[in-house]
Amino acid sequence: MGLSTETATSTLMAENHTQRDIPDPASNDAPQPDSIVVESWQQMIQAVLAVVMFLGALAMVHYYGPSAAQGIPPDDLQKQVHELTAQVEQL
Repeated sequence: MGLSTETATSTLMAENHTQRDIPDPASNDAPQPDSIVVESWQQMIQAVLAVVMFLGALAMVHYYGPSAAQGIPPDDLQKQVHELTAQVEQL
């Protein structure tokens, strides 16, 4: 009989322990105010990063897009390089 009393006591302790570890689902229905603030900040940071990345992509398309690949007429520096190259060849 001593064995059954110990078993019953350990069973009750185990049940009490597991009941305290399991959170009550009814208490977790409403989010806590801290988590709402954290989630809103995360969403705001994500939105700001998305806008910055979009603007960066637009800038890259503007500066490295098809107009640069089509061959814009050479500027003054490139003209001078060609003239100097021709003069060096003549010498």
